[in-house]
Amino acid sequence: MADGDLEAPKRPLWRRAERKLILGLALAAALLAGAAITVLSEDGTSQRPDTFYVVPDPLPDGSPGTVLRSRAIADPPAGTLGWKLLYISHSHTGRRAALSAVVLVPNRAAAANGRNVVVFAHPAVGVATRCAPSLHRSSWPKIPGLMRFLRAGDAVVVPDYEGLGTAGTHPLFVGIAQGRATLDAVRAANLFEPAAASSRFVAWGASQGGQTALFAGQEAEGYAPELELAGVAAAAPTSDLGRLFEVNRGTIPGRILAAYLLSSWARVYPEVRPGEILTPGGEAAVDRLAKLCVPAGSGTIDANAARIAADVSFAAKRPFGVQPLHRLLARNSPGAKSIPAPILITQGTRDQLVRPALTRRLVRRLCSQGARVQYRASRAVAHRDVAQKTAPYATPRTGLPSALRGARRERPADRVGGAAGCARADRPRLALDGVTATAAPDRRASAHVARQPAYPARSTADRSAAARGARAAGVRAAGRRRAAEPHLHSGRPRTDAGSR
Repeated sequence: MADGDLEAPKRPLWRRAERKLILGLALAAALLAGAAITVLSEDGTSQRPDTFYVVPDPLPDGSPGTVLRSRAIADPPAGTLGWKLLYISHSHTGRRAALSAVVLVPNRAAAANGRNVVVFAHPAVGVATRCAPSLHRSSWPKIPGLMRFLRAGDAVVVPDYEGLGTAGTHPLFVGIAQGRATLDAVRAANLFEPAAASSRFVAWGASQGGQTALFAGQEAEGYAPELELAGVAAAAPTSDLGRLFEVNRGTIPGRILAAYLLSSWARVYPEVRPGEILTPGGEAAVDRLAKLCVPAGSGTIDANAARIAADVSFAAKRPFGVQPLHRLLARNSPGAKSIPAPILITQGTRDQLVRPALTRRLVRRLCSQGARVQYRASRAVAHRDVAQKTAPYATPRTGLPSALRGARRERPADRVGGAAGCARADRPRLALDGVTATAAPDRRASAHVARQPAYPARSTADRSAAARGARAAGVRAAGRRRAAEPHLHSGRPRTDAGSR
């Protein structure tokens, strides 16, 4: 047993009943907080890959993005044309591989210089081959901003990634591998003549897809210099992965994501040994969850998956601080390299999965590199809703940050003193819910979130009284949330029946 690990003793019946009650409260709180997910069972509720996804052996010659096979989609969204593509890319080991994607375009002629591209990096959908979004027709209409992009004349590309659709290991949360697969999907759309896609693109993603979009931005200049990166948009991106998993290990969504991570990384990184992190019962639960899929854009927790997730228990006291897992989580957290294009980061203030503090920390890190960052927070918005709030701003036509296409009066975002490249909207009233990012003029060139009031200026005494009232209300609200959500708070992780 590793240093700092705890052996889980057999618990009495009253402790087991208490654990069931706590997990029930955690499930209810997750549903209310919007961190919920739908998980498909192992039966026929999801399709399995057919012969389209069988990779030619040997793999034909061709550079990354070369299209090996295409299939027209029989029932794309109204007014659009769509195809599935099988294209050349690389596996997480660096070897040549074939991956799948969906391309959707408006059913009208493209401009002379081709269509702008929005590549949507989907959030975590599972690690089983049959979890590929291209296999689930019902998930396409849930792509945030899909019809807006198509009405504007853009091509929308949704890559499946390695091990989803095509055979292999899905490198979930492996930033460089998924970022490069995203760039190769843009290449494939550009080379696929019926799509009439240009080389100009925006990388757009939510949650774990936000992490992928940021890595695509980091890798674009060196890996795909022929592409023109117009910007990166990330809604509640998973960042600081070690902290993210640690604060969520007592929640149902957190345990499902942890199961996917450990199942994947045990094959991607041989040095990661789940047996050193999980109890025997936890390992069995991880194996069962790894067979289930999460349809992109879903919004409820499947009761069967919740019951299995309740058995994901950890042998280590701080499981995501155990080496080498902790080091690998840091390596795959975005923000280590600069992105040479505008960046839009958004966050919901009621997000209980990707906590606002983690996103603000990412913004500060990006700003310290001189990046052009716009940060927008939406009050009272939960994790599953923030992507829909962000989609109107993820447009390749004007670059990022940008306002709604119809808001022509807003000028491009300004540079703000102190943090070179960090930006805010120069007309605060157009910012989402009145919250925007400014740069603090200090030596570290860090950024802070400044709230832009939508009401007339008040006296100092009025503001002080209002601040005292807000703090008191916040303390009361925090107490109510702690009573209802024992596992959903950040801060020092609990060591209880939920984490063992």
